[in-house]
Amino acid sequence: MVTELCTGGELFDEITKMEESGKLFSEKHCAIILRQVLQAINYCHQQGIVHRDLKPENLLIDKPGSLDIKIVDFGQSTHF
Repeated sequence: MVTELCTGGELFDEITKMEESGKLFSEKHCAIILRQVLQAINYCHQQGIVHRDLKPENLLIDKPGSLDIKIVDFGQSTHF
């Protein structure tokens, strides 16, 4: 199995770090991420795949400081 390297960590950890440092996770950042997640879900559904375990821990950030998101952990996924 070959996968992409995502060095930015989990989205959940990034949100937690921002809250602890007093920074805000802006509505604009949230909209950018949510759009990517919905596009990825739409693509999976078009291919007949359902993830079944979407949560912030299963969303990885591509690179530190980036807003590019990758959905991971398809262990619970199935075809429909």
